[in-house]
Amino acid sequence: MRMRDALPGRYLTGDDLDEDVTVAIDRVVLEPFRDPKTRSETMKPVMYFQRAKRGLIINRTNWRTVAELYGDESDNWPGKRIVLTSEIVDAYGRRTKAVRIRPVRPAPPQPAVAGRNGSGPVAEAEGSTVLTGQA
Repeated sequence: MRMRDALPGRYLTGDDLDEDVTVAIDRVVLEPFRDPKTRSETMKPVMYFQRAKRGLIINRTNWRTVAELYGDESDNWPGKRIVLTSEIVDAYGRRTKAVRIRPVRPAPPQPAVAGRNGSGPVAEAEGSTVLTGQA
């Protein structure tokens, strides 16, 4: 058993991700954090995900990535999909794993299904009258 499994933290870290995880954003909120060195309290943005309990403290790098994908206003992010990945970074004088955000790769295009006579693809548009024969 790993420590992270026995004693999971409140927030995601790079060590928590063994593989890329696609998630949908639920909300972004400001939460208070106490700096152990200065004992001062600051507010930091935390992103929570649908069907997940643990949030991700959002740093500038990850905020910029999501903002490039979906705009800078975090109130517009709920429901948007992103990929969480772990990456080794140099931070605070040491190498450590950090959570990074990247866009969801689009699904590969599905091959067209030929019509009965093989002359062309079958229309798959929502509400299409081609398949129902109704006008």
